[in-house]
Amino acid sequence: MSEKKPKPTCYECGEDIIFDPKVLSKNQKQIPLDPTTRQPHECKEIKEVKTQSQLDTVTEKESVKAEYVDHTLSRPSEVKIFYADNRPDLEKEYRDFQIGKKFAWTRAQYQPIVVQGIAIFTMAFFYETAL
Repeated sequence: MSEKKPKPTCYECGEDIIFDPKVLSKNQKQIPLDPTTRQPHECKEIKEVKTQSQLDTVTEKESVKAEYVDHTLSRPSEVKIFYADNRPDLEKEYRDFQIGKKFAWTRAQYQPIVVQGIAIFTMAFFYETAL
């Protein structure tokens, strides 16, 4: 006698969900659907797991639907391009630009470029100024 597979349930709220191989996320993965409406599943209540010392007792907590944040979007930033005929001049221009400024974050990418046999030293400086 074969065993029945348990119906899939949402690990957040415990509600029944289904998957349809034709309904995929932007990353081409199946997404959980509401079995009645066949629309993407939305938790109505979220279960909260307590500490191990409380024997992993699960209690229901009133849910607040969190605003969706697309983590694939890049940070807002500014970019400054530096270039010079030699690396010491490039680095001096880069340091001089930073004097007296406060940055929330920075990232720099150095790249020497050869154009028609002439070397040009370039640096892209990505940053966000601190408030």
